[in-house]
Amino acid sequence: MDATFSQLEEVNFRKLIKDSIKNNTDLINQIRFLKNIISNLNIAIFIHDLKKLRHIWTNRNYYKIIGYTDQEMKQLGLEWAQQNYHPEDIHILKERIDYFLENKGETYSGVYRIKHKEGHWVWVYSSCVVFKRDDEGFPILILGICIDFSDNFKTMKQFRELYKENQQLIDNCQLPN
Repeated sequence: MDATFSQLEEVNFRKLIKDSIKNNTDLINQIRFLKNIISNLNIAIFIHDLKKLRHIWTNRNYYKIIGYTDQEMKQLGLEWAQQNYHPEDIHILKERIDYFLENKGETYSGVYRIKHKEGHWVWVYSSCVVFKRDDEGFPILILGICIDFSDNFKTMKQFRELYKENQQLIDNCQLPN
């Protein structure tokens, strides 16, 4: 009886190993598929630490959009953002940080210009969502995307006019108390 039990255990063990290998292979293929999708989109994905006010992870597309690698972005903090957001758009950075730190909602989006590492301005659309909260329920990490759409306009002049008009409306708008 012991020999039969041992043979049965061996058969079950082999089946378990075979099933595990198949499951791991399926999982690896799914991960490769998702990585391929993410790397082929012209979208930078990032995770931002609201406590330290810095990126803690970005995909390699950040390099394609603004010229900085993941490693460089991890080392750069709020000072870099303050120096590389366009002067007319820097308020968007402050609004986004305050929005999340004051726990006003789950998502925040904006259009702004950011300086490429080579010195030229890139128009981006960015959208962030709360990714992790602390024990008191306040956001500590946000997950975001950044899309370069500078080349997507038929004429940059039209976009600049629209943007300027929008900024004037915002500046002239008075909200009731």
